[in-house]
Amino acid sequence: MKHKAHLGATTQKTVVIEQGLVQRFVDALDLADPRSRDLEAAQAAGLSSTMLPHGAAAALGDFAHLLSLLELKPKQVLHSREFVQVFQPLCVGDELIVTTTLRDLYEQQVGGNPMGFVTIDVVGATKKGDVRFEAQRVLAIRGGFPRR
Repeated sequence: MKHKAHLGATTQKTVVIEQGLVQRFVDALDLADPRSRDLEAAQAAGLSSTMLPHGAAAALGDFAHLLSLLELKPKQVLHSREFVQVFQPLCVGDELIVTTTLRDLYEQQVGGNPMGFVTIDVVGATKKGDVRFEAQRVLAIRGGFPRR
């Protein structure tokens, strides 16, 4: 499978946690956590600013680049599962280096049809190298990988 040649492909980008990003996730997930909604509550909890919901950390990865590299169309891609571990809260104003890595890909038959699976690792760290979060996302690819 020619797509195996892309295993280990990595991208890095600098991400600054912005209030608009936090607000979009809070609204979309209808979260009531005051640390994510109210600056005073966040500061009372010992945070520097409002906090990005932990489940949103994985979304900071550069998935578009890896999907393009694998020649996948958005309509083929299904979110299968995700694991997120946050070591320190991510707050508005935090600047992170986010590394996204293609960890694994494979294909199997499901009901007589090919289905591809892609495992992507995402790590967010400070410029000093302190890891703030790790995430892993598994995507299911309808119809398997392109056969070009």
